[in-house]
Amino acid sequence: MIRIFIIPTWIGHFDKNLNFLQTCQKYSIKVPIKFVVSNWEEELELLSRIGLSGLGNTLDIQIISIDRVIQKFKPEITISEIENIKTSINRFPYIWNPKHPYQGIKKIYALRYFEYDQAMLLDSECAFVKETDIEELFDEYFSSPYVFFTPHNQLHPNLRIFTNAAQKCLRWSDLSGAKDNWFFENLYWMVDKRIVVDMFETIEKEVGTDLYTEYTTNAGEIFEIITYYTYIYINNVKYRYNFLDFSEIIQRYLGDKYTEYTLPKSQRLGGFLEFMLESIDTTTYGSILRFVKDYRIRFCRPEWCDPNLYIKAVKESPYLNMILACESNPEFCKILNS
Repeated sequence: MIRIFIIPTWIGHFDKNLNFLQTCQKYSIKVPIKFVVSNWEEELELLSRIGLSGLGNTLDIQIISIDRVIQKFKPEITISEIENIKTSINRFPYIWNPKHPYQGIKKIYALRYFEYDQAMLLDSECAFVKETDIEELFDEYFSSPYVFFTPHNQLHPNLRIFTNAAQKCLRWSDLSGAKDNWFFENLYWMVDKRIVVDMFETIEKEVGTDLYTEYTTNAGEIFEIITYYTYIYINNVKYRYNFLDFSEIIQRYLGDKYTEYTLPKSQRLGGFLEFMLESIDTTTYGSILRFVKDYRIRFCRPEWCDPNLYIKAVKESPYLNMILACESNPEFCKILNS
């Protein structure tokens, strides 16, 4: 069983990548780590920084540029075309950031490129904050894989743009309930290579297009993981994932605090679980920690929350192993890893 981390990145995040590697070394995280960078120059630069840090002596690290990844499957695409992706997609209307289709191409083709059975797809602004049994984490998830979602009618209406873009790539006329759900809630970006291969083959052979074309010409703003989860949802008779409505689950834990907890999240671009600790206070702390324990939540984000309660939660819970979006509250990482 081959298990890996896949981390798309760019030169502006190389310091964060080194921080992530340092936490892997500190907590003895023994998983091959695959970085996908923007070009050959970045490949050499990150290799040099890792070499100078000495982290490459103890960690299994591979670095590859996005052009080599894409050209394995689309050799007709030139390096200059790949370098101009971000410019060429600026014509789409964006509500968040025009970088997302470019990042999506990096991630979705990296998932296809590397040899593995199971992978954890990570953003570059992440870090481990405690001892973690990675084999247990993978076993735990894939023994009964699941995806959290929240119905779109409880979230900001503009989030439908992302869901619609992913569905457009898949060209399904009958999406059942997929069109009504926000699948980006799931912070466990755990990926099964078998499903990735199925997805690409379906899109290329049955739909008659490919994800490079879709992401650069048709989709607009898109997240690759929503495409992946939507594909699973549509074909779930085959894959047997558990799709869990987070809004229903968390309401059972919060009771009459539910509306107070979720209202701030429904008024901006983001889901409920993604920013789970945002509205945590002394009245909801115990309920949220019970949810974390019952559902073995391993990842969390530090934005817009009480730093003292956040740090308390991470230290008291046997879970919450990894912090995401470290750049939003870098002091949290320093405190937790001190």
